[in-house]
Order: sequence, then structure tokens, then C-alpha cells
Amino acid sequence: MVSSVKVHCPRTLPPAGRARPLPPAALFRPGRWLHLPSHGPAFRAERPQRPAPKHLVHALSGNNRNGHASSAGDAEVEEAVNLDDILGQGEGTPAAAQAGAQASLEDEYEDDDEVIGLDDIIQGHLGDEEGEDTDPEAESGDELLDDAPEGPHELRRNEYPEPPERRWRLRDLLQAAGVVALGPDGAELPFSSLPELEISNLLTCNSPQGLDQALYVCVPATDADADGHDFADRAPDQGAVAVLAQAGREVPECSVPVLRVADPAASLGRLAAAFYGNPSRSLKTVAFVGTHGKTTAAWLTRGLLEETGALTGMIGTIEYAIAEDRLDEEGALWAPEEDDPSADRESSSPFHILPYEGKYGCPETTPDPLHLQKVLAGVKDRGATHAVVELSLQSLIRDDPVPEIAPDVLVFTCLLDDDLPVGLTPAACCQAIQQAFARLAPGSTAVINVTDAFGAELAASVAAAGRARVLRMSTAPTPPGSPPADVFAERTKHSIWESEVVVTTPAGRLQVILPLLGAAHVGNALAAVAAGCALAIPLPAVVAGMEGVDVIPGRSEVIDEGQGFSVAVDAARSPAGVARALRHASALGARRLLVVLGGRGDATPEARAALGAAAHAGADVLFLTNDSPGRDWPDRIISHVVAGFPEAVRHRNLGAAYPWLQDPHRVPQWYQSFLTQYQSEVGRYVIEDRFSAIRVAIGMAKPKDLILVLGKGHEDFQEYWGGQELGETVKGWFDDRVECRAALGRLPSLEKLKDLDRSFLPWTRYPEEREGMLASILEEELKSKGTAEPAMRQVFGPTPAVAAGVDGADDGA
Repeated sequence: MVSSVKVHCPRTLPPAGRARPLPPAALFRPGRWLHLPSHGPAFRAERPQRPAPKHLVHALSGNNRNGHASSAGDAEVEEAVNLDDILGQGEGTPAAAQAGAQASLEDEYEDDDEVIGLDDIIQGHLGDEEGEDTDPEAESGDELLDDAPEGPHELRRNEYPEPPERRWRLRDLLQAAGVVALGPDGAELPFSSLPELEISNLLTCNSPQGLDQALYVCVPATDADADGHDFADRAPDQGAVAVLAQAGREVPECSVPVLRVADPAASLGRLAAAFYGNPSRSLKTVAFVGTHGKTTAAWLTRGLLEETGALTGMIGTIEYAIAEDRLDEEGALWAPEEDDPSADRESSSPFHILPYEGKYGCPETTPDPLHLQKVLAGVKDRGATHAVVELSLQSLIRDDPVPEIAPDVLVFTCLLDDDLPVGLTPAACCQAIQQAFARLAPGSTAVINVTDAFGAELAASVAAAGRARVLRMSTAPTPPGSPPADVFAERTKHSIWESEVVVTTPAGRLQVILPLLGAAHVGNALAAVAAGCALAIPLPAVVAGMEGVDVIPGRSEVIDEGQGFSVAVDAARSPAGVARALRHASALGARRLLVVLGGRGDATPEARAALGAAAHAGADVLFLTNDSPGRDWPDRIISHVVAGFPEAVRHRNLGAAYPWLQDPHRVPQWYQSFLTQYQSEVGRYVIEDRFSAIRVAIGMAKPKDLILVLGKGHEDFQEYWGGQELGETVKGWFDDRVECRAALGRLPSLEKLKDLDRSFLPWTRYPEEREGMLASILEEELKSKGTAEPAMRQVFGPTPAVAAGVDGADDGA
């Protein structure tokens, strides 16, 4: 009997043990299941033997994915490995890290060797009994660089056509865009009466640099604190030869002609589209709207388009790109303008800030109307035939971009009103999405998720309008009496490594296995499949293209270095998003769910408390840490997060000498072991340094555990504040994915310490040593101080030696 299995992308090496040849095209007739002889399991509940992802993001980060640390051997551990060893010593404390942020930037890691972290521990800094030194090259990781990826390939500048120079007469440009100039009395001016000016560029107050022969359009500034009209007098200094301002609005005296229009902000998109030759009309464009799932669905769609051989452009949260070459917001091929200090590093270092230089950065999901057209033109001019665009809800409300990009396919992923962008209401989001679909051009296709009531109503209204073809998709059976879904999930299966979705489409049934975790990604996979169907892409290419996407940066990104537990990095950061991520993760069958996250500096205390409540409710073991504290103090942020814990947890150890839900470096050294003991009792750890928190979580994981590192996703930086009056922050390189991979590379050396108990903090050679260690610390404290805190006695009760010390202290008083 022939079993049904998935199809592998022919341009990607199949994972070991799961190789399957592509079948003849005759097997993929409409309405048939994709049958292939089975050469291995179609879905793995255990860890799949797949190679490490090869992706540009990892290469750009300087990540050494294939290297491992030198072995620490089977050295005897003479003392407990406590949190102080892991997190650093001396000046390496959270407070010192904040105060010395600028100094760390200036010395450029010259004092790295003074910081003792988990790397040091497992590479031999604890030493063996004979004090054998570790190879210095092995400590630095330099010997691994030969096996590391070579980094980003050379930009293929010579392979792309040279973008053309564009020149317009001012009157012709306004006429092509349908923008009418108004006279002082508000009457429309004939185009022939406009000044004879040549326009070579468009410019706004949001443009990064001045441009010659430009038309300056007065639009609101992106920071919402200023308006382009306020800078009209400076526009000529930036190359402007004319200014387009709102009728009736005063502008500073200007040395170039000022034209008046009814709404310059609304005119900008039409002007930009006309100036760049309406690039989207030359492209097959797929656009995505919704609160969640746009990035994942867009990347999967990009993969299936590239599988057909289409040169595809991308505009979204992670990058603007054509093929594997990134673009800047001007639509030009991006290249670093400065050296990248992290290029030769395997990871960052604890309590240090590495300058964020030579990086691509994180673009705005949807650029403003001018730069949206610039990037689309940059894609089209270089020969692309397709484009995938994410449309944020903010851009839908602010810019109404759908008419100017004229998508061939517009996909609605979902609308979760419990997790909307800051400042937006459910009513405003619903209205913006409805308007976007109402603006579709005749002959286009609307792909709509009808799983919820809003999606079903949206599909009905678009179908009634008759302008666009409607393709319904659903992750669940449609209610009786409702139109059936055209694309729906017939069956799903999930593990801590991957997800399998069996999909029914108008062209037949298919099966995809993706390295995405949890039921939340079923809808994203369906959106990509439906987009492929809307573009009439053959099902084999849909399957192969989606499975050819090795990784979607920071979106449930599985970090697989051959370990027996799963590690995933995800961008979930809001309370509702974290709760949803943990709810889906808890259904994956993991032995334990370990979570690393932190509150952000730009969040309110109430939002941080809600984040803490969600994390506590969903995690078996929780590590609270930093997540770009920005203009706030890390310990203050964590105190807000902890405030969301249940009262029964917060009020434990009320008689303790110091609050116990804080970083061990915030308390005296003698108390740190007691604090970690308290935190171990409930599995809630506070480790402000994110580098150390990730390493400790990975060090404590056991087979079949799942570690979720939440909050940053694809973001590869952190922002800190040194207390300056102006509130300026220091931006440093930090990539969760790089840190996880580096820590996993060190794990084999750590696992050679067979009798090291890593179940709790502090780590000890034998479990029974933990109690003896704490008792000995207390005894030494009593000898030196002659006093004892009642809270310290509560840990294990007084030993005879401790009791004698207390009695002696009392007698001496």
C-alpha cells in the first residue's frame, strides 16, 4: 500500500533520514491526494535530524552555527556552581552594567576575560584538580571560525538591471497622479498654469537625506510631534525646487514656489506611484492584513513564489528585499556603512554592551507612501515579477495604501481584539480592514480567514460587492448555513519540533510539515496555501516552496543543534501574545515548559504586571530578564512584572532579609544562595542579564523539555539607559537566536560533568551538597557577624554548629 508523505523542496537538501524524491507531475492531478512512496516518517514527534538552518539573518549576525566549544573534560567540580559564577563577578552586576554602559562601549570588550560566565565554567575555568589550562584559542572560539558560514554573499549588483533615472515636468507629474493644485480662492488651477520645473525626486520631512530637484510634500512627521509644513522653509536647502502644501495652511516664507492642494498627505501616495511608474502594476502583488500572522504567512508565500522561479520582492517587518539581497527604505541595495563589531563573535558577553553598528536593523513593517513606492520600484527595476507586502493596521488607517499598490491578492489573516497595536481600537481596525478590501481592483482575489465572525462578515460583504473573487479559508469547520471554506485544515499534528497540516484546497489535498510550533501557525500556513491557490501555483510547488523555508526569523524559530530538548525563539511580547504562545506550547507534549522573557522599557507598569501574570500561569519554569529596558531601570521593570504573580507566590518568605524575587546580584553575596534557594522552590528565577538567563535556562533543560525565549524575535539589539538627563539610550547588539545557538554549542562540554546537578540553582556536584553548602554559608556568616536573620534559619533550620554560634553571639552581647 502506498502511504502519503510530504514533498521536499528540490533546491534544499532534505534532512537526513527523511529524503524523498519528487514524484512525476502526473501524480498531482486536481482533486487527488499527493501520493509518494514512503522512505521515512512523515512527521517526527522526536527531534528531527535536520541540518542547521542556513539563512541570511544568521549569517549577518556573525553566528557560528556549526561550531562547538572545546571540551572541558570530565573535570572534578570542587565546589557548587552557583549563580554568581554564571552571571559574573565584581563589576559585572546589573547596576554596574548600567552605570558603565558608555565605558563598555569605549573599551570595546577589552576586559572580556575578566567576566566569568557559563562559557568560562564549562570551558575549564572551574578547572580540574590539577589546574589544567584551557586552550586560549578554544576559549575565544577562533578555531571555529574556519567552519563558520562565510557571511552574506556579495550583493549581486551586476546581475540586476540598473534602475532608471526618472525626470518629470511638475505639471505632468501632478496630472498623471490626479493631484489638482488650488488657487488662493480655492479654485482649481489648470495644469498648464503650473511652473515649468523639472522634478527628479520626491521629498518629505521623513526622508533620511536631501535630494536634488525634488518636490517637497508637506505631510505629518512619523514621530507625530511635528508636521512637514513647519519645515517648508528648509526644504530648498535639501534640494527642493517646489513645495506642495495644504490649502489654507500657513507655511514659513519659502524661496521656491509653493503649490496648494486639498490634502497633501493623501496626495503623496498617488504622486509617488505616478513618479515611479506605478511599479505594482508591473508586479504580481500579494498583500497581507490582520493583527497577527502577516510575517509568517508572507514568508511562506515568498517561499512558494520563489519555488516557481519567480524573482520576488519582500516588504515587511523583518526586511525589505529582492531574492536574498536586502533593500533600504530608498529601494537601493543595502550594504553596511561601517564595520560590524560582532562579525567575528560567536555571541555577546554578559554585562557588556557591544555597539550596534554595521547592522541592517529592523525596518517599519509598512513604510510611508513615498518609501513604499520607492521600495516597490527598487524591486521592479531590478527585474522582479512578484512582490509580497505586509500592510500594518497603522498604515491602513494612516495612508490607505491599497489603491496605490493594487494587490492582485489581498489576504486577511486574523483580527485579535485582545492584542491590538497600541493606540488602536477594535472599531478602527475593523473599519480599516473593510476599507482595504473595498478598495480592491476588479479582477483581484480576496483571501479571507472566515474562522471568526468578523472574517465571515467580511467575506460576505466582499462577495456581495462583486469586485473581487473571494477565497475563504478556515482553521475550523464553518458553522451550518455559512458558505463552506475553500481552503481548510483537515488534520493537524504538533510536536515540540514541528507542525504537520493536511489541507484541502480547490485543486486537491496536500500535506506540509513546517518548523513552526503550535496551532497558532495553522492559520498562517493556510493563508500561504490559499495565496498560492489564488495565483494558480501548482500544489507541488506550494508544498515544496513552503517546506523550503528553513526558518522565519524570530517566528517560533526552532534552534536545533542536536540537543534532546527543543528551543524556540518567538516575538510574542504583549500579555495576550505571551498567554497565547504559552497556551499553544503547553499542548505540544513537552516534559516541561521553560520560558525566558522580560518586560520592555516602553511598557506601562500595568502591562508589565499583566505580562507577569500570563507568564506565571503558563510556564513550568520561568526566567525573568531584560528585554530592551530603554529609559527605565531593569530592576524596576522586573518589580512590575513580579507584581502580576499571585499573592501566594509574592508573599512567600516574608521574613527574609531581602526581597527574594530579584536578581541575586542585587543582594549581598552571603545572601545569594538563600535567594536562589527561594526562587528554586517555585521555579521562578530573576536573572537581569539576558545572556546569562538564556544560558542558565539551556543548562537546566532536560530531554523533551521545551524552552521558549520570548519577546525579541528577530530583533538583534537591546537598548539601555545610563541615567543621563536627556534620556539618551545606548543600543547594543543582542540576538536571542545567536545566543541560544552559542549556548547549545557549549552544552556537550557541560554535559561531560556527569555528577553536576543542574536541576535547580545553585548548581552543585551532588543534590545533597546544596543543603550542606547553604548551612556552611550561614555558619560562616554567624561566625563573622555574630547575628542571624530569622529568615535564614527558615531555610533548613539551625544545625548544631549554627545553634552554638547563635548562643555564643547572644552571650557575647
